[in-house]
Amino acid sequence: MRFLYDIFFLVFAVGYLPFFLAKGKHRGGFLERLGILPASVRRKAAGRETVWIHGVSVGEVTLAVRLGKELKAVFPGTPFIFTTTTPAGKQVAEKLKDPGDTVLYFPVDFRFCVRRFIRNVRPRLVMIVETEIWPNLIWELSNKAVPMVLVNGRISDKAFRRYRRFVFFLGPLLRRFSGIGAQDETMRARFVELGADPARVKVTGNLKGDWRPPDDKAPATADLKGLTKARGWFLCIAGSTHEGEEKILFELAGRLRKKRPNFRLLVAPRHLHRLSAIEAEAGKNGLVHKSLSDFLKNSANGRDADVILLDEMGLLGALYEAADLVFIGGSLVPVGGHNPVEPAYFGKPIVFGPFMDNFKEMAQAFKQAGAGVESSAENLESEIAFLMDHPEKRAALGENAKHWVSRQAGAIQKNIEVFLK
Repeated sequence: MRFLYDIFFLVFAVGYLPFFLAKGKHRGGFLERLGILPASVRRKAAGRETVWIHGVSVGEVTLAVRLGKELKAVFPGTPFIFTTTTPAGKQVAEKLKDPGDTVLYFPVDFRFCVRRFIRNVRPRLVMIVETEIWPNLIWELSNKAVPMVLVNGRISDKAFRRYRRFVFFLGPLLRRFSGIGAQDETMRARFVELGADPARVKVTGNLKGDWRPPDDKAPATADLKGLTKARGWFLCIAGSTHEGEEKILFELAGRLRKKRPNFRLLVAPRHLHRLSAIEAEAGKNGLVHKSLSDFLKNSANGRDADVILLDEMGLLGALYEAADLVFIGGSLVPVGGHNPVEPAYFGKPIVFGPFMDNFKEMAQAFKQAGAGVESSAENLESEIAFLMDHPEKRAALGENAKHWVSRQAGAIQKNIEVFLK
């Protein structure tokens, strides 16, 4: 089975290589991805075992670093290694980590790359945030008797339908994990159905319930909040938007501005490399746009701005505190939505579109708790207008959202207690 996987992965990698090279944003850390690590990293791990925590991109690695900070009480004096797959994730992890921690790119799942990486970092424990199943990594760690724990585990509807066809392959891999922490009972049942050992799969909650804004982002948030309030603006933050959504948002922003001149839109694209295209889209709609960095440096130049564009990674979560209303991106187009916990933490009224497939249970819970509103693209403008005109409704939504998040707190400690003590 392993030989067949190696052949399959090699064919896939060869086919993907041109795309990888063309997408310059993924070329960084090429040697690290091959398991060839800097001498400084090898020296740090020399003669010492490490704790290795992996998060694929920004959201997951943010949770990984927070989890690592809590784990240091369990593993005092142990070096911590954080890995991620994307440059954006690496950038955020570097900002959030403690001074003695190391951030690296995750190795490509070739046997020789994984073996070299493991030999260099010498893990005593590996924790994977959310559901990353890399067969060669799992086989190598299991063969070396290194404990593996999957935390914040979830499987989307689409992925589950696909995975069920490969239970014969996934089941033995999942059974090699020392523990799997599922976000809820639905996710636990899915892992078990895919072949995981039921005794090792526990419901430990959603780590995002323990999210806290980074301290170093507080000044930017305070500046934005102060400027918008001083001007009497109603600020709607559209977080983690995807292609196709900005057009919808800019069109409704133009119409809303005519009837409600205090309305302002801050757009935070999921991928910053799309900024130039988003700026062009704003121009097509006759909207004056400013980057957030320029706006905060010289706010006088932003007085006429209809739209502010977030141009810095890792800042969005903290910025939600400055919002009067939040729209969750990736939900007006079939992307699957994004996690609403960060704006809910600040008690903000939340609106999302119909495509929240990746967070279906959470979106349903928000609606049932009166903590979020679902709206189609056609009705989004009227929904925002209604909430602008009814502050009591916004306050109720925000209070319910904050209460919902407060009830989710403690997942990090629960994972530690269940799997490590």
